[in-house]
Amino acid sequence: MEGAINEIRAPPIVGMMPWILAKKLKIKLKTNEASGWRWIILPQIQVSLFANLRRFNPGGPEAGEFPLEVEEGSTVDDLFRELGVLEKEVKNVFVNNLRRQKDYVLQEGDRVGIFPPVAGG
Repeated sequence: MEGAINEIRAPPIVGMMPWILAKKLKIKLKTNEASGWRWIILPQIQVSLFANLRRFNPGGPEAGEFPLEVEEGSTVDDLFRELGVLEKEVKNVFVNNLRRQKDYVLQEGDRVGIFPPVAGG
């Protein structure tokens, strides 16, 4: 989303309403005494896990590709931690069909494929 607004300032709302709204809209809500509420839209990516790494899919091993909201500035390594995947279990990571290293910073709309080492002959 080039040029998209990723931070929206809103006045405080009484009670739990902001937290419910934030969850429904899949955005992060932060508070700051000086500026009131800050709504931050989390970047969403699409993740595909292959072979034995499918067990880390939050929807189950048969679920296939899934969307995931990540913190702004998250890397591929952060994604591994979020999913519980150990680095030694991963051979290749592709983001938008390009091989990437674990320090690559994920962006809104990225499609990530994570592959384990493959054995055979």
